[in-house]
Amino acid sequence: MSTTFSTSDIRTRQRLLAAAVERLAQEGLQPNLLERSAQVVGCDMERARMFFRRDEELVLAFYARLAAELESKVLELPAGTIGDRFVAVMQAKFALL
Repeated sequence: MSTTFSTSDIRTRQRLLAAAVERLAQEGLQPNLLERSAQVVGCDMERARMFFRRDEELVLAFYARLAAELESKVLELPAGTIGDRFVAVMQAKFALL
């Protein structure tokens, strides 16, 4: 059974994820990330749990987004040795953080 989300739901999920990324950047990984992110965006916990059942799912969503962004950057890597390309991909990864 799949869940279909409205445009509003998708925006709320994106806002929760953005708030979580901000929390992670400011505070590191702390307990109650989902609850704190929901408070920031003005979302009640019942709705927040429609998208992420627990903190771990929120963190995994962040890593999935980061991996997808990094994958798109790999296509833009300059030609060169494997060492040069490795340095370039690591720089791209850090730029995404």
